[in-house]
Amino acid sequence: MAFGQSADQFQLDLNWLGTVEELEIPVGTVGFESAEFKGEIPYWNQILPTSQKYSNATCTLEDVVVENVAANSLTAQQKKTCPTSFDVKARTSSEGRNNYFLVSGNGLRYSNGTYQKLVSARVVVNGSFNSASRDIDWVENSVLAEGEWYKIGIAEDGVYRISRSFLQSLGVDVSTVNPQNINIYGNGGEMLPFNNQDFRYNDLQKNSIFVQGEGDGSFDSNDYILFYGKGSTGWDYVAAENKFEHQKHHYSDSAYYFIRVDDVNPQRIVQQSGASNSDYTVDSFDDRAFIEDDETNFIKSGRRFFGQKFDIDPLTIPFNFSFANLIQETATIDVSVAGRSLGED
Repeated sequence: MAFGQSADQFQLDLNWLGTVEELEIPVGTVGFESAEFKGEIPYWNQILPTSQKYSNATCTLEDVVVENVAANSLTAQQKKTCPTSFDVKARTSSEGRNNYFLVSGNGLRYSNGTYQKLVSARVVVNGSFNSASRDIDWVENSVLAEGEWYKIGIAEDGVYRISRSFLQSLGVDVSTVNPQNINIYGNGGEMLPFNNQDFRYNDLQKNSIFVQGEGDGSFDSNDYILFYGKGSTGWDYVAAENKFEHQKHHYSDSAYYFIRVDDVNPQRIVQQSGASNSDYTVDSFDDRAFIEDDETNFIKSGRRFFGQKFDIDPLTIPFNFSFANLIQETATIDVSVAGRSLGED
């Protein structure tokens, strides 16, 4: 991998030629010299000195040169996780009085039904001085700073029903509560992004809910609340594979929402009128599920865990999925495994 640079750009040339020993890449993978592998996808990294200390950095690839890669030369994991574009990212860093751009990107992509490797490109980096205070509309006080609040946890995505008896079990004095003053706050349960520059809410968001029987100002025994909550597992659509992949939360198996019973400005679900001339009937859908038990961490550190151990005993382990109203069609099953051999010197 060779670099030639100017103040805000550099020439990127990736060396894909040579044996795995010469390129120092994992056996069986496709990669280039000095590559850093993430999920078997090779990434390049470059440190670009800059004369100023910028707040943010963006970058683009220009004069891109690619070559096609035979699918049968890639590992199953490389094909499974291959990005659909060459994503290049930049961030700022400093050491003492020295300032830098830290730039990185992937060297493989899946585009228009073809796997491609990045051979060369001109990387253009732009710095800016936009401060966080101007980029983010920071709230002066959290919504939790005042009011009567109750916290609830959910396990998965779905519509949840809150009854009078459930509110009582939380400690709510429902005899004094006006259901028109009830709101539910929460931001879903997926993990926060690891990059500080990525978007996140800086306070709890008010959710639209349905409250049955709130018109009389009393929470009666037949009244209830409906709200849609998102659990701790995230799902992303992978265009290259035409399927969804899950992201399990590393730190929690529950998502949390907050009920305020003395709020103002209630936010309710607005009824929408249906299409009048629709001739399309939906009678099936694609469901999805996963089994991922975090039982073993080989190095006893970090976020990467593995599940059941296959050995001489047991050599076979059953995994059971349950789907309601299953129809007879082809299913797709992905399995990820890791192997480790322990030998004596």
